[in-house]
Amino acid sequence: MNKLKSIIQYECMTSFKYIWIFYAIQYAIVGLITLIIGIVSGSFENVGTNCLEINTLFFVSILGALGFKEDFKTLIQNGFTRKYIFIAALSLFSFMSGIMAFIDTVVGNFLHYFNKDYTSLYSGIYGYDNIVMNWLWLFLVYVMFCCLLYLTILIINKIGKHSVASLVWVVYKICCIVFHMINHLITWPRMS
Repeated sequence: MNKLKSIIQYECMTSFKYIWIFYAIQYAIVGLITLIIGIVSGSFENVGTNCLEINTLFFVSILGALGFKEDFKTLIQNGFTRKYIFIAALSLFSFMSGIMAFIDTVVGNFLHYFNKDYTSLYSGIYGYDNIVMNWLWLFLVYVMFCCLLYLTILIINKIGKHSVASLVWVVYKICCIVFHMINHLITWPRMS
């Protein structure tokens, strides 16, 4: 149990600084783009952004995909079992997703308070009525994307590099079918 505690602390402490680096870069870029557009157009009146959570979604997805290889090799070499490594990865995903969902919820509600035109992912669907549900929804979406990409990397490493092309083709075909079905359901005429 002591080894599990140390591995979870290692995962969470090393990821904490990357969260702040990510947000510093994200908001610096958004601020710079806003400044450039405002200067070029001559007015800051209609300059803004929406759904900043998409950036976080990409970040946690990349984390889930790329975090496997380095951590796995390092922890296996230090004598940790695969079970502990998997628990540590889920702890890392939960820790990062929780903090990032909290930051995105606070920033999204703060931006909406000052600019009523700003919409976040959650508010675009459900509105701004419940902040706790906003955080929970973002948390679950972030964890889901981390775990899905982590699982994808596990499958790719298990089946080997040669079969990846076949796997990508199958996933592409499944996505095409699913998107076609969703598009068909959305455009299906509704009975009144």
